[in-house]
Amino acid sequence: MRTVRVFGFVGNSLVEFLDSLANSTTPRNSGTILLVLGTCLIAWCLWEGEKQFATKQWPQVSGLISTVGEKTVQLQKGTLKRPLLQCSYVVNGATYQTEQVSLGLFGGRRLNEGYTLVYYVKGRNVTVYYNPTRPGQGILEPGIGTDTWLVSGVGIIAMGIGFLLLTVVHKQDLSDLGEQ
Repeated sequence: MRTVRVFGFVGNSLVEFLDSLANSTTPRNSGTILLVLGTCLIAWCLWEGEKQFATKQWPQVSGLISTVGEKTVQLQKGTLKRPLLQCSYVVNGATYQTEQVSLGLFGGRRLNEGYTLVYYVKGRNVTVYYNPTRPGQGILEPGIGTDTWLVSGVGIIAMGIGFLLLTVVHKQDLSDLGEQ
């Protein structure tokens, strides 16, 4: 096995490196973890945001809200009730159905009951934006979702705190060198 030196840590593998970061509570390690985490979140948001932004260019067809109600999701520790919205639409003679309002972190915007019942009424005609390469993927609201902006904000905050921690540690290391 090859020895790898990253951020001052020596280990036999990336797994050991990550384990040493996770099990350490020093400001340097916490700063590194937050900086890496923030960078990963920002990278994910850029990748996901690009896909979401592209939905504004998707072709549009008219669709019909076929179902508005409540869906029960079984979880390990009970059940969760979520609003259910189904919309049917036709592309090139083929009929499709979608439950996605938009692309996003959870496979679409999580609708609250009030918004679903007020805005999306059964039998209402709506505009459906569909993926030209996969017409079965349709959404009702194109663009970048608020969940993506929220995750990018968390990433920026994590990076900022990580950078501050590493800066404080670096200044402390420099002052320790001056005392010697």
